[in-house]
Amino acid sequence: MKKISQLFLLLISIFLSANVMALEPKRLIYVGTQGGVNLGVVTTDEGHLNGTTKIIGYTVDDTSAEPAGEFVEVFVGTTAGVNAGVVSPNKNHAGGSTSSIGYLSKKPIAGSSKLYVGEAPCNNGVVTDNTMHLGCATHFVGYPLPQ
Repeated sequence: MKKISQLFLLLISIFLSANVMALEPKRLIYVGTQGGVNLGVVTTDEGHLNGTTKIIGYTVDDTSAEPAGEFVEVFVGTTAGVNAGVVSPNKNHAGGSTSSIGYLSKKPIAGSSKLYVGEAPCNNGVVTDNTMHLGCATHFVGYPLPQ
């Protein structure tokens, strides 16, 4: 009986380690909180557009974003005056250069909040925490890792 119990525990631990992979954080992200400046814009810059922000979590590191179909790669703009600091799933966001900052999960993560991406001319490609960012349409893009 003891050997059966040990074998059972071994099989459970193998199953859990094979099916539960911890998500690793990559890049700290913020959301703008200042109306008329950066409200609702997800960014990697704590002082984005010289406005106030709050931490919303981390992107998921490339090494733990598996299976790939359950994650969305996100980028941060790096061109001053065009897209600097703005997070987007579009690697050519606003025609400026970008850099990959990791992934967002398509599946819910405990303690996290939904993020959206703008789909109208007024907010196209901008990741936000607001379903109607700038009064324009958005759609779900993913969940960050909570801090």
